[in-house]
Amino acid sequence: MLALLYLGGFLYYSSHFLPGTYINDVDVSKKTLSEANTLLKDLSPYIDVIELDKNEEPVTDRVDLRKVSDSISYDASKILSDQDKISWFIPSDKHLICNKISGSYTKAKIKSVIQGFYFLNKENIVMPQDATLVIENNKVVLKSEINGNCIEEKAVINRIDEAIKDYFSGNGTGKLDLSDSYAKPLIKADDPSFEGKPEIYQKALDKTVNIKITDDRTIALNKDKLCGLLKFESSELTVDQDNLTQFIHDFYEEYKNEESNYIDRSALQNDLSKSLLSDSDQNVSVSWTDKANSGRIEVEILKQSLYYYENDTLILSSPIVSGNPEITDETPHGNFEIRRMSEDSYLMGRDYLEHVDFWIGFDPSGRVYGLHDASWRNEFGGDIYLYDPSRGCVNMPTDKITILFDYVDIGTPVYIHD
Repeated sequence: MLALLYLGGFLYYSSHFLPGTYINDVDVSKKTLSEANTLLKDLSPYIDVIELDKNEEPVTDRVDLRKVSDSISYDASKILSDQDKISWFIPSDKHLICNKISGSYTKAKIKSVIQGFYFLNKENIVMPQDATLVIENNKVVLKSEINGNCIEEKAVINRIDEAIKDYFSGNGTGKLDLSDSYAKPLIKADDPSFEGKPEIYQKALDKTVNIKITDDRTIALNKDKLCGLLKFESSELTVDQDNLTQFIHDFYEEYKNEESNYIDRSALQNDLSKSLLSDSDQNVSVSWTDKANSGRIEVEILKQSLYYYENDTLILSSPIVSGNPEITDETPHGNFEIRRMSEDSYLMGRDYLEHVDFWIGFDPSGRVYGLHDASWRNEFGGDIYLYDPSRGCVNMPTDKITILFDYVDIGTPVYIHD
């Protein structure tokens, strides 16, 4: 009788769940597979997606698979087949997880579900940064890499797609850790290329550059000034051309009356560029000429850049915004020359009246097309001209055209090309 009773229980629990069995916190004791799957059908399976916040601490978003799939059904067959029916008579509670489901879905639905996720909010994102050399407080410093928390939306969708497939195959865990999918910096602080460089480059900051203005007047550029004229690009010390342009302009304005002649700005630019990168003290003499520097302006539309040269030396470069014939007027192309220069002017059209501090007109009349500041713009360069162009003129930042206005004159050549 005991043998028959045991055999009967063994056969019964071959098709029914053992007493005390809970699947996903649902009591399925003594239920058949069909009955258990019916009890589970209203549950919402999910995948917890673990991301990183700005401080590289974990933050979790949840993917409700019922919002991704048209029809979700559980399959507890593996749990039933794996249960210990040999020991069916020994009472115990078992809290199990059904990690096998079936259904259909598309990646488009995954994309719609994750739109509110942490990693898609730009305000939450810190881009990875390579380790690099920088100048801080007059010192060359090796700045460590930043891992950041940037991950592509497409990569997340693919990872969630894989996690759902795991669920369908019965290998789902309900968790997806994205930490190994984040973009990583390529260069770290322990990269051997940094070895010895801070000490070498520090010598360029510790020197003095003496500028001889006249026989009885010399000024010295010490560390404080030199650090403002140098910068690092790809961990290589280079001259900060924008700051050097401003320095030479300020220098020119301050000392242009020391002699009856003119300062050769191109010579000063070349001499300072070389001296600034030296690792020992340098002496530079101002060259004086008996006539003003003759320069030329070049505007490159595709690069949205303006260049001003004197004696083939680049004295000033500036981002611009030009016209776009598909939206407004095209900026004229070809060879021109400055025809008109004025300060404190107004640009007038059928639907606008804008004040500009500087106008440098280059069309034949000098009144229609010109270079001018545009205080209404916060940015210049890039692809702005493709969607927010000028009306055919060349818009420049105020600080750049202020310098250009001081350097050019009526008759200065202007060449505009793609």
